[in-house]
Amino acid sequence: MIGIALSPRAALEKKVEELKIPWPQIEGRSSANLPRLYGVYSVSTFILVDREGKILARGSRLDRMELLVEDVLKGATMLNRPAAARH
Repeated sequence: MIGIALSPRAALEKKVEELKIPWPQIEGRSSANLPRLYGVYSVSTFILVDREGKILARGSRLDRMELLVEDVLKGATMLNRPAAARH
């Protein structure tokens, strides 16, 4: 997992320390193309990437991403879930 921050570096460092975020953070403002390259236009944007680097899902709902991560770890897909759980 990595984070792409749209905040200035000082604010990013303060938030990482405050929340004790263990994963690497990339300052997206220092590379104007980085957020655009990954389709990050709003905060928060979550992107699920597999081991081969393929983007499996993108969205702004953490609860949906958590379900997708569970499915990937179990070897399942969202298509295997009941329709009510996919939304």
